[in-house]
Amino acid sequence: MAGKIVQHRDTLRYATIRGRGYLPSVKEFLVGEFAYLRLRVITSTLQIVAKREIHKVKMVKENGDIQLQGKCGMTMMNNVCNMTPCHLPIIDLIVDHTLARPDQNLAYELCAFKDEEEFMLLCLGCGTGWNMMCLNPKLNKVPKDDWLSPHCLEDGVTGQDL
Repeated sequence: MAGKIVQHRDTLRYATIRGRGYLPSVKEFLVGEFAYLRLRVITSTLQIVAKREIHKVKMVKENGDIQLQGKCGMTMMNNVCNMTPCHLPIIDLIVDHTLARPDQNLAYELCAFKDEEEFMLLCLGCGTGWNMMCLNPKLNKVPKDDWLSPHCLEDGVTGQDL
């Protein structure tokens, strides 16, 4: 009996789609709006589908790709189908770079190793990871101030640009 109910429901859905009665909802994001990012890997039925972090829309492309900026200042690209609009009236707009955490698979820029996170410096300009031992000159301790990679320094990026 349950099989016939499912089959009937699929037949009705197919008829609605074929008859142009189904219009998919189009999500439109504008620069400066906020969005939640959907989780792709759900390990439990109790897990919430959207992440708690709220991201700011920095750039929207015609193909549906959107550049998002998190509270930590890091940016990422994702597609509009993986996002949900956030309509909270009170959102803290202050960027805190101390919240930045490297991706688990982020490799060092020069030596391409993926371990020894305690020696990794994250560039505030481009978000790349650099090994303190691979820099020229080598660094013995993590700098207290904001740090920019050699590539960003060559391109003329300064701390004021950030």
